Amino acid sequence: MMMQGLQWLAVVGVLARSCAAQVINIPIQHFPPQERSGTYLDIQLGTPASVVSVIFDTGSGTLAVGSPSTSGSNSICAADSPLPDGETSAWSTENLNHVSDVCVVGSYSPASSSSVVDGASGVCDTTLPDGKCGFAVSYGTGAYGIEGYLVTDELTMGGSSASVSIGAITTMRGTWQQAPANGIFGVGMAPLNCLVSTFGASAYEHTCSPSAMTSFLEGNGLPDKFGVCLGTATSPGVVSLGGADPAFYSGEMQYAPITSPEGYYAVDFNAIGINGRQLCSGAGCTQGSGASAGPTIVDSGTPMLLLPSTGYNAIANAHDSCSSDADCKVTLSIGDVCINAVGLLSCQSGQCDIIGVGTSEATVVEMSSVNGGSAIIGNAAINHMYVEFDRVNRQVGFAERSGSCSVPCSAFLSVNSCERASCAWSGGGCTGGQGVGNSAGGTTVSSSGTCMSGGTDSTYQSATATKTSASTSSGLIIGVAAVAAVVALVAAVTLSTRKASMSKSPAFVEAEENLI
Repeated sequence: MMMQGLQWLAVVGVLARSCAAQVINIPIQHFPPQERSGTYLDIQLGTPASVVSVIFDTGSGTLAVGSPSTSGSNSICAADSPLPDGETSAWSTENLNHVSDVCVVGSYSPASSSSVVDGASGVCDTTLPDGKCGFAVSYGTGAYGIEGYLVTDELTMGGSSASVSIGAITTMRGTWQQAPANGIFGVGMAPLNCLVSTFGASAYEHTCSPSAMTSFLEGNGLPDKFGVCLGTATSPGVVSLGGADPAFYSGEMQYAPITSPEGYYAVDFNAIGINGRQLCSGAGCTQGSGASAGPTIVDSGTPMLLLPSTGYNAIANAHDSCSSDADCKVTLSIGDVCINAVGLLSCQSGQCDIIGVGTSEATVVEMSSVNGGSAIIGNAAINHMYVEFDRVNRQVGFAERSGSCSVPCSAFLSVNSCERASCAWSGGGCTGGQGVGNSAGGTTVSSSGTCMSGGTDSTYQSATATKTSASTSSGLIIGVAAVAAVVALVAAVTLSTRKASMSKSPAFVEAEENLI
């Protein structure tokens, strides 16, 4: 009887695991040379399907792709062709230092697709002179952006397809593009993506179309949510379409409710500490101050953890003693979730310091401050855990990583992504067994009831602390898609962090434009 009971429990466990795993797992790549300068996917568009690399952006809402005739675009490489200078892994060589000279992977030409339908999936209020439904997206202050026309066509990811709204880019403005991506896949929180028709057009002249991610998930009978297990520049991660995949995390998923209706994954950010010792909390520490106060957003596209200057200086001047990097964890209280994050601080000369600050050899900045603005929980903060973006229940979930985040070699669609996963490109496809994935862990996640002790210590709250942020005012914007220079105590760090204008509050705009 005992054996039968154990067998029954085993069957139930298998069934539960099977039901929970009804997701579509696809690989996600990181832009080099800096691991955390953004992420991108290889997707397929149209009929027959064309492979194209696109920026994966949780802070905007547009799926838009360049074509061979797009003005301002880099040259185009086919997904299965040798890359520049005879390199088959051009984005892992010295070419990384000259991304403007590297070609982008793939393109989308609506005229070549048999399944395309002109216009967005709805009413068009931005009709162009040629009768097409126009759109434009500006990034940051408007110096960067894209424009073109909307169509409806097939999007294929992980072998599954659905009809979605796509922006066919005719013009790229500024240094918007970052190789190897030839487009952007915005998966922000907004249910509708409302776009103006031309740069500088009235905000009231817009067409709203359904989110491409929402349309894809609904078209495949999946809930409107996705999980993200980030990788590095040399090891891919995984996006789980349809929700969190238990294969990639352990323990309970801890959820923080989304608190802002503006289209971002905005959460309540309560307090900051080191190794469970609270340094500061509240306005000025985590939320910005005065006119700059606003919600904190979780954004996989922003490379760093961005904090208001008071919160940043509290960490920079704590200098906790340590014997290894494992002794240096940043504690973040987010909603009802407590996170002790590794990878933001390192043990330097026996004390915990911010990675990239105070080390002449550093080439990566993991944390910086915004001048009075609101915080952004970016790539560096979530890289060592698993995150679920749940649009159905309006919440963001956090969990501890479990093992390697990897997918079969057959899931990789281009030479570049295939070889990064240590698979082999042969016969027009990626071959091999299981691809190599990222296994970074170490961040712990729990309920906020056991988060921090010690209360607030004013010693760590000085806004005039001698150790300053590692970056200058460079116009860093929330997300990806343009290049900003970060200088000061590190050697010229190239970041690609531009975010689309999506009815932003003044707090977001100021946070974007006042990185110091």
